[in-house]
Amino acid sequence: MPAQPVVPSPSARPPRGRIFIRPRWQGADGIRNILVIAIPLILSNAVMAINQFFDRMFLAWNSQDEFTAALQAGMMYWAILGFFHHTVAYCSTFVAQFIGAEDERRAGPIVWQALYVALAGGALLTVLANIGYPIFRLIGHDGHLPRLEAEYFKVMMLGSIPALLNTTAYSYFVGMGRTGLVLFVSAVVCLLNICLNTWMIFAPIWIFPSGIMGAAWASVISTGVGFLIFVALIAANRENERRFGVWSGWRPDGTLLKRLLRFGMPSGIHSVIDMSGFTTFMMVVGVFGYAAQRASNLAMNINFFLFIPALGMHAATQIMAGQLCGARNLRGVERMAAGAALITTIYMALVMIVYIGYPEGLLHWFRGGTPEAEWQEAVRLTKLLLIFVGVYTLVDAWLLVYSGALKGAGDTRFVMLVSIVFSQLLLTGPCLLIAYFKDSFATPNHGLYAAWAACTLYIFFIAAINVLRYWFGTWKAIDMIGREGTA
Repeated sequence: MPAQPVVPSPSARPPRGRIFIRPRWQGADGIRNILVIAIPLILSNAVMAINQFFDRMFLAWNSQDEFTAALQAGMMYWAILGFFHHTVAYCSTFVAQFIGAEDERRAGPIVWQALYVALAGGALLTVLANIGYPIFRLIGHDGHLPRLEAEYFKVMMLGSIPALLNTTAYSYFVGMGRTGLVLFVSAVVCLLNICLNTWMIFAPIWIFPSGIMGAAWASVISTGVGFLIFVALIAANRENERRFGVWSGWRPDGTLLKRLLRFGMPSGIHSVIDMSGFTTFMMVVGVFGYAAQRASNLAMNINFFLFIPALGMHAATQIMAGQLCGARNLRGVERMAAGAALITTIYMALVMIVYIGYPEGLLHWFRGGTPEAEWQEAVRLTKLLLIFVGVYTLVDAWLLVYSGALKGAGDTRFVMLVSIVFSQLLLTGPCLLIAYFKDSFATPNHGLYAAWAACTLYIFFIAAINVLRYWFGTWKAIDMIGREGTA
C-alpha cells in the first residue's frame, strides 16, 4: 500500500526526521528506485571524472606546470561560476517538486526562468574574463604559473554562457528523473572533449592555441555541443510541450523567477563559499613550496576521480526528496535518505580502502616525464595526504546524502548559512593563519599537514551540523512551490 501524504499543520512543530530507519527495496522511496535514478547520474559523474582525468593527464604529459596551473585556475573558475551554476541547477528541484505535486505544466516555465538567469550570469562572467592574472600574481604563485593559470581561467570564463545553458537543459532532464538521457549526453561530451584534447593540447588545431589554452577551448566547445544535443532531445519529443509546457512557457514569470532566486540563490551562495574555502586551502598549501603544491594537486585529482560518483548519489537524493516532498510523502523522504546513506557509505568505505591501501595504482597515471627521484618524493608525500582524504571520506557520505535531502525539501538557506559561518571559522580562517605563520613550522611539510588537518575537521563538523538539521525536521514544514498560497 503506498505511503499516505503527510501534511504537517502550519502551527505544529514538525516531527523529528528519522535517520536510523530500515530502508526498503521496493516503492517510490525504495533502494531500487534510488538506484534507477542514481546509477545514470553516478555514471554521468563518472564520465565527467574520466573527462577531467584525461584532461589533467594529457596536460601532465605535456607539461607539469600546465597540469598544476589547470587545477588551480579551474578551482578559481568554479568558485566564481558556482553561484550561477547552482542557482540555475536548482530548477531541477522545482521540476521534481512540480512533478511530485502533479503540477507538471509549471515545469517548462521554471526552466525558462533558469535560462534567463544563465544568460545574465554568463554575460557578467564573460566581462570578468581578464581578472585572473592580477589575482594569481597577488596570491604569490611561483614562476610563470600565474600566466598559465590566467590563460586557462580566461578561456573558461569566456565559455560561461554555453556552460550555464548546458546546466539549464541538464537540470530539466534530471528533475524529470530522465537520467539515462543525461548519461548519454555526458558520454558524448566526454568523448568529444577527449578527441579535441588530443589535438588541441599537443598540436595547434585551426585558429586555437595548443597546451593549456587548447585544453580550455576543448572543454568550452564540448560543453556547447552538449547543450545543443539537449535541445535536440527536447524538440524530438512532443511530450515535453504537451505535458511540461517547455516551448509555450518561454514568457518571463516574476513569481516563478522570485521563487527560483529565493531557493536557488542560497544554493549558489553555498557553492561559492564552499568552493572559495577549498580554493583558499589549495592556494595556501602552495606557500609551502612546489612539492607541497604538487602533492596536494595529485591528492585532489585522485579524490576528484573516485569521489565524484558519490556526487551522483547526492543529486539523486536531492531530486527524489524533491519529488517526494512535492507529493507530501515525508515519511518516504526519510526512508529514501536512509537507503541513500547506506549505499553511499558502502561506496565511500571502498574508496577509503583504495586511498590508503593502493594509492600507487592511481598516482602513476600523473607521472608524465617526471624524474625518478622527484617522482618518488611526490608519491611519498601524496600517500600521506591521501590518509587525510580517507579519514573524512566516510563522513562525507552522510554530508552528501543529508544535505541533498535538505536541499530537495527547499531548506537551502540553512545549508548556505552553515557554509558561510563555518567555512570561514574552520577552513578559510585557519588556512590563512597557517599561511601567515608558515615560518613558525619546523618544516614546510608540518604546515602542509596542519592545513589538511583543518580541512578534515571542517568536513567532520559541517557533516554533523547537516545531519542534526535533518533530524530536527524543520525541512518538513517548507512549502517551496507555493501549493498553500504562500508568497
